[in-house]
Amino acid sequence: MFVIERILQKCYTENLPIILVGNAQEARRLITVRFLGYIKEIDSYRSIVFYKFKPFFPLFIFKNNNNIKAIFSISSENSYETILKVKEIDTHELWTSFPNNFYVARPIRIEPNPKKPVLLYVLGKNDATNLCDVINISEKGICFVSPREYVVNNQYGFTIILPDQFGVITCYGEIKYKKQENNGFNRYGVELFIHAKDKSVIARYIMNREKEIMEMLRGF
Repeated sequence: MFVIERILQKCYTENLPIILVGNAQEARRLITVRFLGYIKEIDSYRSIVFYKFKPFFPLFIFKNNNNIKAIFSISSENSYETILKVKEIDTHELWTSFPNNFYVARPIRIEPNPKKPVLLYVLGKNDATNLCDVINISEKGICFVSPREYVVNNQYGFTIILPDQFGVITCYGEIKYKKQENNGFNRYGVELFIHAKDKSVIARYIMNREKEIMEMLRGF
């Protein structure tokens, strides 16, 4: 509990921005939406009050009794994530529960625009190249679905083609998990091993995609 309170107090006293993560729909598909907020108060009822949201207040994203993810960055190298329960919401402020624990934050992942998909080609030893449907992508990993069978902990070659002329990335990666979907496809999570320059390309794509999502949400 001491660690939790120390992280919260640091973000509160130093007025550090918190990333609050929810979901919205785009073309009947769930996408991840991120907003910045600041801690206004940590009250005696063990609630956190957030305000000063950027780029705008996500009233239609965060709803009462829903769980949301929050990312607390206390330095350039130390970020922690947790799950909070929405207790109350009005036009300017958001009340949530206290976190039960913190975990080291994972890299930011983004879902591609269905109209401008990220193309992923997977190449295995003695296997034909396969085009797969990308679910999300980060600087360090990618999630995709395929009817093909890939082996967890095995390494494969990957070619990633980003939309809007962001470029083509060729690398290798390791399958970290496999989950069977209802439609006969398998969902795979991959850790990518890529050059630092390619990481920066993916980071720019993620920033551009998040701007695109914000513009879409402003129309609601």
